[in-house]
Amino acid sequence: MPSNVTWAKILQESIDKYPKEKTASIASVASLNPLKLNNRCVIPRKIYYPKTSSQPVLISTTDARASKTSHFLNVSPATSLVWWFPTPNTQFRLNGTCRIVQAGEKDSEWEDVRVGLWKEMSPFMRGTFGRKPEGGPGSHMDSYEQGKDWPTKLGAEPEEEDNSKERDLIAYARDNFALLVIEPTLVDFAELGVIPNQRTVYTLNEKSDEWDSEIQCP
Repeated sequence: MPSNVTWAKILQESIDKYPKEKTASIASVASLNPLKLNNRCVIPRKIYYPKTSSQPVLISTTDARASKTSHFLNVSPATSLVWWFPTPNTQFRLNGTCRIVQAGEKDSEWEDVRVGLWKEMSPFMRGTFGRKPEGGPGSHMDSYEQGKDWPTKLGAEPEEEDNSKERDLIAYARDNFALLVIEPTLVDFAELGVIPNQRTVYTLNEKSDEWDSEIQCP
């Protein structure tokens, strides 16, 4: 870890300290376009330090067919993520850009990260990426009955006893599995469980590639 990335160290300590806080496992991520803001809940998976960068990123996962995937790829990569930890009453707000890592990623490092996280998913979560219709999340359905044909769980890799249909479904779901890689340029850390409340804002200095910190009024 770069020596001055204080915010990443604090966030990692929060993740490690409160692993069973279910409400702390979900964050809210926003995307921006000229007409409206969109906001969605995501599950942050890990803080990662790319080999080709001096700065850490926050990784979540998404369906390659989802509207947010297309938005970040084709409209604007700008994003803001808010993550609340209820027990210590702390909030992290990360502003920056979002990169999408899909199946067939040419950068072998990121493809390895994608496949590695796919294997870490629960069988149920892997099954959600095998849902049809082809349009994926947000596409039209004639009725809820269609959902009865969806897979309820999938293995990470085909087993020897799996038939060709099961093998094809696992491959299909794995190809739909993508990463949301948030590259922060500003991190706003609020500590509301202490009196007086505290707030520190970390800003990435583009010239020095170092993080500047400023104490602000909460």
